[in-house]
Amino acid sequence: MAKTILPQGKICSILPVFKPLHPALFSKSVTFSFELMYTRSVYQTEDMVSQHHILKQLADWVEEGKIRSTMTQHLSPLSPATLKEAYENLLTGQTIGKIVVEGPIQS
Repeated sequence: MAKTILPQGKICSILPVFKPLHPALFSKSVTFSFELMYTRSVYQTEDMVSQHHILKQLADWVEEGKIRSTMTQHLSPLSPATLKEAYENLLTGQTIGKIVVEGPIQS
């Protein structure tokens, strides 16, 4: 990441960072930011209503077919066998999209 990003580039993460960032990001003046969907409502920010507008726009795009799920495989029930199947699919290196495993838990 540090090698490929341009100077003054921007990186946004939706996950916490548990290891120090590469020093090259500092020397390239890279902006690193975090995005968490519910920050506005949790902290009652002044722009909290914008979350409504963002989610409304997203819902409209989904209904219009402009945005669709990246789920390509749906497995059920939630069991050791289906978890194994999902994991084996990932190990092939050929998986595109998301694999969803859900349903009642079975042993």
